[in-house]
Amino acid sequence: MLDPDVVGSMVQFGTAGLIGWMWLTERKGSGERERQLTESHERIVEQRVGVEALLGAVRENTRVLGQLEAGQRALLDLWAQQEGRRGRSGAREGVRTGPRGDLGEPPARAA
Repeated sequence: MLDPDVVGSMVQFGTAGLIGWMWLTERKGSGERERQLTESHERIVEQRVGVEALLGAVRENTRVLGQLEAGQRALLDLWAQQEGRRGRSGAREGVRTGPRGDLGEPPARAA
């Protein structure tokens, strides 16, 4: 409900007073909405900077992991090539390979 003093003021100024009061009320509300929008925009911009930094870190980590995987695959290929060479000559030297193609256990020694 309206305060009696406000009603008295509106009656004193008539229609022009009512229109002026409505305009001031709207301007006050508009200023508050503008402030809220500005704060929201600032938060979004701050979050965007954080998200961009996070995405940059993820991209860099993905690149590094790709390089690491490529290096590991190259090492495995080299190791497989070495095992292939040992496998052919290993039968003569008493070297046996395990079920996964690795060297497995050394041959048992005669007692």
